[in-house]
Amino acid sequence: MITPEHWEEIGKQAEQIYNKLELEIIQEIAERIANVGYANTVVLNNTLILQEMGIIYENVINIVAKYNNISENQIKEIFEEAGIKSLEYDDNIYRLAGLNPIKLKQSKSMWQLLEATALKTHNNLSNLTMTTANTSQTQFYNSMNKAYMEVSTGIKSYSQAIIDTIKDIGGQEIYITYPSGQHRSLESAIRMNIVTGTNQTCGQLQLMRAKEMEWDLMEITAHAGARPSHAEWQGKVVSLSGRLRLLKFKRYRI
Repeated sequence: MITPEHWEEIGKQAEQIYNKLELEIIQEIAERIANVGYANTVVLNNTLILQEMGIIYENVINIVAKYNNISENQIKEIFEEAGIKSLEYDDNIYRLAGLNPIKLKQSKSMWQLLEATALKTHNNLSNLTMTTANTSQTQFYNSMNKAYMEVSTGIKSYSQAIIDTIKDIGGQEIYITYPSGQHRSLESAIRMNIVTGTNQTCGQLQLMRAKEMEWDLMEITAHAGARPSHAEWQGKVVSLSGRLRLLKFKRYRI
C-alpha cells in the first residue's frame, strides 16, 4: 500500500525528469523568433519562417531524444521504489501470519513485470514527448503571424512586436498531442503517465504476492474523490478466488 503522501512524491519525481525540457524548447522557439525578427524588419518573410520551422523541428527532436535517453533509468527507479513500498505493508501482514514473502528483486516474475511496465511507460512518454516537435513549430508559426498582424495594422513596430512575442512564448506551456488530437501540457502528461503506470504496476504486484502466498482475502483501500464505480468497492474485504461468496464477500474480478 502506498500512502497519498508518497503518491504526491511520485508525481513530483515524475515532473523533475523533464523539468528542464520545457525550458529548452521555449528557448529554442524564442531564438528562432528573434532570428526572423532581426533578419527582416519590414515584411513577413515566409521563406525564412519555413526554414526556421525546419530548424525548430530538428533541434527539438534532438533535445527530446536527449531527455528520453536519460529518463529510462529514472522511470525504472520510480517504479522500483513504488513497488518495494507497495509490498512492504502487505509483507508485514504476511509475516505476522507466519509466512515468509521474498524480496521483490528475488522474485523473477514480479521483477520482470516491473521492468516491462516501466519500459512501456518510458516508451509511451518517448512517443508523446516527440510530438512537441510539431507543436513547437505550430507555436512558432502562430507567434510570427501574431507579430506580423500587430505590425501590419500599425499597433506595434516590428522590433517591439518581436520582443513582445518572445516574452509571450516565455509564459506559455509546451504541450504534447495525443493520437486522438487532444492536447495536454508536457508537465501534466508526464505526471499522469508515470503515476498511472506505477499505480497499475503496484496493484498487479500485490495480486501476484497474494497468489504466491495463497492468500485469498484482501481489503480494498479507501480514499476521497474516487469514481462512483470504484467507490462501491472501497474499504471492503474481497475474495480473489470467489470461494467465500457464501459468506457475503463479493468476488474481485481480475
